[in-house]
Parts: sequence; C-alpha cells; structure tokens
Amino acid sequence: ILIITVLSFLISHIEDQKKRLNLYSASGILCYMPRVSKCISIFVLAGIGLPITPLFWNNFIIVSEIFNNNLILGIFVILSIFLESIMEKVVFNFNIFDGVKTAMLCESEFSKEIRITMSKDAIMKEHRAPNAIIVQVLRGQIEFEMSGKIIVMNEFDMITLPSLVPHSLKALEDSIIRLSLSKSDSHTRVFKVANS
Repeated sequence: ILIITVLSFLISHIEDQKKRLNLYSASGILCYMPRVSKCISIFVLAGIGLPITPLFWNNFIIVSEIFNNNLILGIFVILSIFLESIMEKVVFNFNIFDGVKTAMLCESEFSKEIRITMSKDAIMKEHRAPNAIIVQVLRGQIEFEMSGKIIVMNEFDMITLPSLVPHSLKALEDSIIRLSLSKSDSHTRVFKVANS
C-alpha cells in the first residue's frame, strides 16, 4: 500500500510539473526532476518485488538514468524487468522412472501443470476428474482408456477430457505425461490417484 501510495503521489507530481513547464510529451520530463526520477525508480523496482541486493541497486541506477532521459523508455524497461521476474521456465524432462510419480511444476491464474512419470507397465487405475483436463504424452507411449475405449497415445499426442469421465492410463514404455488441470482442481487428488 505504501509503495502504491508513493508511486501515485510521484505520478501526480510529474503531471503537475508537466503542466507547469508546458510540456505535452512524456519524453524527458524527468530530466527536469532528477530526484523524482530516482524516487520513482526505486519504488517501481520495489513494487515489482525485486529484493534489495546489489543487482537491485544496479538496476536502480540504470533505470534512474533511463527515466532521466525518457519516461516512456523507462516504463518499457520496467515492464521488461517485471515480465522477466514473473515468467517461469517449466521443465518437464525427467530421467527416473519408478512406477507412477507426479510433481506439480507450476500454477498460473487459470491452470495447474503436473508432470506424471510412468515406468513401463505402470498403471494409473480408473478415476474421474471433477473438471475438464488435458493430457499430453511428452515422451514414451501410453494406453489411455476412457469409458471402455482404448486410445494409444504416442509422443506429443494430446487429448482433452470433459469432467467426470472415467479414465485410466497404462505406460507401454517409460513415459512422461503433461497433465493440465483447472485452477479449481486439486493437485493432491492426482497424487492420491497415482499412489493408489
């Protein structure tokens, strides 16, 4: 709340100064206000959650200088730093196959991504998902059975399944499977199925 309050105050101060100086472009406005440039830089970097480390101070100095020269460019730099801080690389690759193992790799605002590894001949018994799911084989080959119908899925094959449809899986070879769940679905449910 403090960071947002300070940023709101600084932005309104910048707007007042633009009017007072008769500037109609955002370019270079902070050249006239170097202290405000440094304040806005530190609060924006803190606001996007960068920890106070030497890297933070390095970014702070660079961003302050960019804001001093061009406000719009400074905003683009901050957006880039923010996007990099929230992006997460998810690695599905795995080389240990021992029965059925699951791991939740990431959770976004709309889904959960789970890696399932299955050794050859491992089985996930019949179960149902409370919401629609997406299953994709990333390595290996599986039999996907739903409602009595068996589908052989090879690498990169994908299937969508509506909620509450009974299904089971059998690994025909060591396999890595990507399971995409709804945000409202429980990943612990999948862990219980894998361990039953």
